[in-house]
Amino acid sequence: MHRKFSELSMTALCLIYFVCYNTHMLQRIIGMNLKNIRAASGLSQTELSKISGVERAQLSKIENGEQNITIDTIERLSSALNISPSALFEDKEK
Repeated sequence: MHRKFSELSMTALCLIYFVCYNTHMLQRIIGMNLKNIRAASGLSQTELSKISGVERAQLSKIENGEQNITIDTIERLSSALNISPSALFEDKEK
């Protein structure tokens, strides 16, 4: 019985690691895309903040992959940048 519990625990830990790792990678991808699109649009973080209503400090954290982004924030930023929300999720490093 103890062995099955250990195997289950290891499986659960692997799953948790996988989800956390992929969440972090997605945060980095969204952040890089946001920064590149913002810069290509000729906007500073302060300007995008004013247009989107998202705080400049929050934009900085999102661009640096340090903060999760909500669906509402994705919508506000993509609308302000006149892009599809899916553009923020494209993995251009593949």
